[in-house]
Amino acid sequence: RYEDDIQEDLALEVLEAHSRLIAGVKIRFTGPYGRKAGVKAVQRAKNICRQAKRPLMVHIGEQQDRTAPVHTRAMLPYLEAGDILTHFCTARNGGVMLDRKRPFPELLEAQKRGVVLDIGHGGNNLSFTVARRLLDAGVLPFSISTDMAAGNRVKCVFSLTDTMGKFLALGMSLPEVVRRVTINPARALGMEKEIGTLRPGAVADVSILEVREGHYEFVDAEDQKLHGDQAVVPVQTVR
Repeated sequence: RYEDDIQEDLALEVLEAHSRLIAGVKIRFTGPYGRKAGVKAVQRAKNICRQAKRPLMVHIGEQQDRTAPVHTRAMLPYLEAGDILTHFCTARNGGVMLDRKRPFPELLEAQKRGVVLDIGHGGNNLSFTVARRLLDAGVLPFSISTDMAAGNRVKCVFSLTDTMGKFLALGMSLPEVVRRVTINPARALGMEKEIGTLRPGAVADVSILEVREGHYEFVDAEDQKLHGDQAVVPVQTVR
């Protein structure tokens, strides 16, 4: 039974035993589990997170079932401030777009109440078309992340700096992009006093980058091409 896949008592035991290491709980709201359990899966995961006082991350996209958008839309109201929605720029079923043209009203409400919208590029879940339509609708990512793995590293993700260049090409400013790969993710993890900051006294964890002007081609998970005139290039790391 799909409802048996989430063992709340054991999850809480692990969270308590490793509280210094575990920043939150993630549920993969795709595949057979998302389809069969639906919103109940998110409700049960939220119950764990509330007791453990940890944020919930929900992974969407990569769903083939036609009912996936219905489940995503029904799930969004259960996310609270500090919870994380990852892969929200996906073009796959289970995304956040109404008729593939405009964001769900529930997504706009989630953004207003402080739900963290995370890119989670990956090999399947960044669409330039979706990202542009969301940006045009005033829906900006809170964090820009790669979701890098061995396979997608050579397919379309390549690096965090390459992903930063994609959002510069989509029209975001350099300060907006930098904020979303430094202090914003740190805040999402509750670690803003430790990482993602140049505050005097903090541990040095500094990437020195150069923005190079030129003609560049970027690619998304749908194999769409996007041309930009800036690339972000790593120069030096201080740790």
